[in-house]
Amino acid sequence: MALKIRLARAGSKKRPYYHIVV
Repeated sequence: MALKIRLARAGSKKRPYYHIVV
């Protein structure tokens, strides 16, 4: 299952979107 978690964090990672594939 592909779970897409969007976390609005600027400066933490290159992309403000976290893609978690479980």
